[in-house]
Amino acid sequence: MMQKFSMGMQRKVVILFILAWACAILAGCSAGRLAYGNGESLSYWWVDSYIDLDAQQGAAAKASIASLFEWHRRTQLPEYVQWLGMIEKRLQGPATAEYIDADVAGLKQRLRRMTERAAPALADLAMALQPAQIDRLRSKLASGNEAYRGEHVEGDVVERQDRRFRKVLKQAEYWFGDFTDAQEAQIRAASDARPLDPERVYADRLQRQQALIAMLHKIRADKLTREAAAGLIKAALDPERQPEGPADAQAFFDAVQVANNRLVLVILNSTTTAQRAKAATMVRRWMRDLKALSRT
Repeated sequence: MMQKFSMGMQRKVVILFILAWACAILAGCSAGRLAYGNGESLSYWWVDSYIDLDAQQGAAAKASIASLFEWHRRTQLPEYVQWLGMIEKRLQGPATAEYIDADVAGLKQRLRRMTERAAPALADLAMALQPAQIDRLRSKLASGNEAYRGEHVEGDVVERQDRRFRKVLKQAEYWFGDFTDAQEAQIRAASDARPLDPERVYADRLQRQQALIAMLHKIRADKLTREAAAGLIKAALDPERQPEGPADAQAFFDAVQVANNRLVLVILNSTTTAQRAKAATMVRRWMRDLKALSRT
């Protein structure tokens, strides 16, 4: 739950079907269960829409996605249920920064586990791509960047701050219900205190996309082995990967993470007993749905 506020999954790349499970984690209980249940089809559709797979690539991708989902249902969902059980217990008292930091670290660990599991299949896909498919990927990413700029970059400081706050408030209300004016004021202050530099974030997004395209060309041009290609992919998708660019880039993103964690802490500790009880009910529903999904 806490990662929903603090970890915004912005590093989308076409071969990241390994993150399709996030549709379930972010969508909510019954909707999330439906999304996860159809995750194999949705993941394939997403990859194909960016690359336009041929018949052989498509068959291989479908098999890899099916294998990954089977592994995830069998080994990862039961762990998520245990984590949610801890969240439910924590809602009985005040939140602490240590808990939030641990949850963020846990998310990164789970993402790394996913990339390591999927890297060989991703390498197979990357090795099979043709130049026209890489060009299609570049074009699709560029098209998505236009929409991203309109939603996250354009506008003055007040407009940007308001968009961030409204998004956070909507997410918080999903879990806790309506907030009072006083609670909203606390949340707004913590939201506005976060570093705001959308141009820097957008530049990092572009750099990562350019690195992805360069990596795919390298895999093809150098005729890399499956092991070598998988190594490049794991490094590119590592959640701890250092940003490139200005010397202070890492310091900025570290500050963003600290401020995001602080925002989560403010939200949780501003809630009433009744609001926390509502959130606990939501958590139990998630646990029920994930248990059911793990048995499918």
